[in-house]
Amino acid sequence: MARLRGPAGSEVRLTVRRAGEPRTLVLRREPLPGAGDHVRSGRLDGGALHIALDGFSAETPAAVERILVGQGDGGLVLDQLAAALRWLAHG
Repeated sequence: MARLRGPAGSEVRLTVRRAGEPRTLVLRREPLPGAGDHVRSGRLDGGALHIALDGFSAETPAAVERILVGQGDGGLVLDQLAAALRWLAHG
């Protein structure tokens, strides 16, 4: 995990295997969000609500609730990938 860390804006190459085939991904490192800046939302094509969690804190449930209030029925994508990768990197 230490090799994934680096300055914001720099790139890292990550090779993953999918169906046995290696694939190299080039990722750009982003700065860690400040307190309260860890939940983002928007609409996807087709109208589904996309909520991305960049981290977890005591503020996360209230931030998600504020986004969900008044959204009505429809699809929801809860994206926790960034938070999971951060947890893996920092333990």
